[in-house]
Amino acid sequence: MKLKINYLIKYISFKYIIAFFFALMIAGGEWRIATSDAGYVDVVRLEGTPHIWLRDTTGAVRWVGDTRALQAVTVPWNQVRTITLTSALVKRLDPLLSAGLLKDGEPIYLVKWETSWVQPVLQHIQSIDDVRVFGINETDYGRFVLDRRDWESRYGFSVDSLVREELQPAVATVATATPIPASTPLPTATPRPAYQTATLVPLVSLPAQPALSALVGNAIKTQIDGAFTGWSGSTLVKLRNGQVWQQAEYLYEYYYAYGPTVLVFQSGGNWMMLVEGMSQSVSVRLQSTMSEPSTSGVIQSQIDDTFNGWDGETIFRLSNGQVWQQASYAYHYHYAYRPKVMIYQSGGNWVMKVDGVTSTIRVKRLV
Repeated sequence: MKLKINYLIKYISFKYIIAFFFALMIAGGEWRIATSDAGYVDVVRLEGTPHIWLRDTTGAVRWVGDTRALQAVTVPWNQVRTITLTSALVKRLDPLLSAGLLKDGEPIYLVKWETSWVQPVLQHIQSIDDVRVFGINETDYGRFVLDRRDWESRYGFSVDSLVREELQPAVATVATATPIPASTPLPTATPRPAYQTATLVPLVSLPAQPALSALVGNAIKTQIDGAFTGWSGSTLVKLRNGQVWQQAEYLYEYYYAYGPTVLVFQSGGNWMMLVEGMSQSVSVRLQSTMSEPSTSGVIQSQIDDTFNGWDGETIFRLSNGQVWQQASYAYHYHYAYRPKVMIYQSGGNWVMKVDGVTSTIRVKRLV
């Protein structure tokens, strides 16, 4: 009996070893990992494209489809490095997608759905090679790619009602991609045709904290104070000169940069903001300056202890003595000690933005 048990154990072990190597052969000889519990150590970007991956402590990478897929993920935005395509594919995890991929006839689309978008946009993937680069191969194609009927049934949108555009290819950059310093700004996000870039006015240097009356007819050049993750409809942007500006036009565009240079200028009677690395300017309005905080409607403070994100009814105690509570259902984990926060009004609601967290949350004041 003992000999039979030992033989059975050896047979099962050998069977699983064979199955493991067979799976690697099917995947084209590459390491192919489905999930990982490891924390992410940096953000990896492919030079010349808007594509990014998250790399974990094991060296494996996951392609990021959109910001909605990152809502429950702690992203090390302050650790960004540029790599070549080959180095990005040493070990691959499943991609981070919020609404999967859609096959409508022959074309395959990334269903890109940013956190602030009312509905997703269909971005046409240029080649099957790009699909593989994003972490999907023949063995798991069915887990991520849905046909039109199944996708509409799962997500509740009519495909015909969604905007379609081209997704910038990743594979085409293989021959020219070379590593560059991590401090280089991220690639320019693809602009939407419906918007136009305002004409820049001559730059005039101003003091670090100019009075409102001094701004008329001039431009301000400074930097964003912290991480910038693009425009989401009513984005609040804090500048290093102490000013806080808010997006004043409808535009949704994801773009990550840490402390990018910005130019704020007047055009046609409106204030516009142009962020370094982006191809179009956005209409903005001044919410506050360091010298006029009481009239701004923007509260700037810090969490008065450790911050662990929000989970439904989270209470936030600020260092200024105010107490606020989460007012919209969402779950997001992010640890930080005494992070800076900005609370402002948007669409009749109070919204809180925590430094280092991509998404915002609606809140109500308790004290």
